[in-house]
Amino acid sequence: KIEPTQDRARILINGFEAGEIGMVEPGLLTARKILSPTTFWRCDPKVIFQACQKTHFVPFSQFPSIDRDISFIIDKKVQYNRVLEVFNSASPLVASTELFDTFEDAKRFGPDKWSMAFRLRFQHLERTLTSGEIDAIMKDIGQKLISQFSAQIR
Repeated sequence: KIEPTQDRARILINGFEAGEIGMVEPGLLTARKILSPTTFWRCDPKVIFQACQKTHFVPFSQFPSIDRDISFIIDKKVQYNRVLEVFNSASPLVASTELFDTFEDAKRFGPDKWSMAFRLRFQHLERTLTSGEIDAIMKDIGQKLISQFSAQIR
């Protein structure tokens, strides 16, 4: 979190000041014969180190993952994170998402739309997934994209 003040911002990690970034005061620049505006960055390594110590072990699966791709035409105004919310809320089996392609064609899609293509990885920690399970989740994702964003599945 960065809290702005006049010409500088404090950097906070978990409520503790971890540093600041900002403009060097003009009087100091003049005293040192520096002619151009200059920025500075200061950090407290102890605060940063303590924040990094809070690591959590995330178990990995010994079972295979399943990748599925989905491509759709959507309004450019739809925010990327809203699309990710649809994927991530669809099922706890969604292990990762990757945007691997975007494509614009004003003649085919219109000037305010584009095509997005994502690769979704599904995985369970304790068993092998079936194609039927993934098909049902993909169908649900497609329906949500259509109902929430008027997307056209390709």
